[in-house]
Amino acid sequence: MPLVVCDASSLISLSESCNIGVLAFLKEKLGFNFVIPPSVKDEIISHPLHVKSFSFSAVRLRKALDAGVLTVISSPTLVQETKTIMNESNSLFFSHHKPLKIIHDGEAQCMGLFSSVSAKLFLVDEKTTRMLLEDPFKLESVMRSEHDDLKVEEKKFDFFKKMGSRVKIIRSTELMALAFEKGFFDDYKENKVFALHSALYSLRKSGCSISSLELDQYESIYA
Repeated sequence: MPLVVCDASSLISLSESCNIGVLAFLKEKLGFNFVIPPSVKDEIISHPLHVKSFSFSAVRLRKALDAGVLTVISSPTLVQETKTIMNESNSLFFSHHKPLKIIHDGEAQCMGLFSSVSAKLFLVDEKTTRMLLEDPFKLESVMRSEHDDLKVEEKKFDFFKKMGSRVKIIRSTELMALAFEKGFFDDYKENKVFALHSALYSLRKSGCSISSLELDQYESIYA
């Protein structure tokens, strides 16, 4: 059963766009085991349950957790690994002699978790985290456009490039496209392609970092 470590960003995108059912579908269809570390549970359920504007999304995600579609797991080394990742990531970039915090506990725990449990996939919509693992030099370019006095510890990039090489990183949009290929939208019959396109746009509106060009490419692939 392939382990998929899920960041809060993707789960919130799926829940806010009413696409959370894709998790149960892929769990049944492909045997995916969607797991989250404790801090992600706090971020997507425990905290937003007390904020009315976010509570319905939290209720949906708690239902998925109660049904076993999502599972909270940890590891004996997770606390120390998370601390190391937080220290390394948040001392990469400096502006006006102050370190820039680029990731938080949830993303760091996810990274520590997929490293310690040998997960196959890391589901994350948050742009900074993905760039940090996939192309830290691209992240540096983005940071330079936002900060006029940026200092960079490039020697630390290898730490994250090595970490990113251990797992395939996907967004909620890739997950949705995979579900489409496996029949998730078949009930829409002749409208199933349109339903996919609509779902992808709804994910973008709900927080998934995907460009207009990428959405156009999806429309070309799934025409």
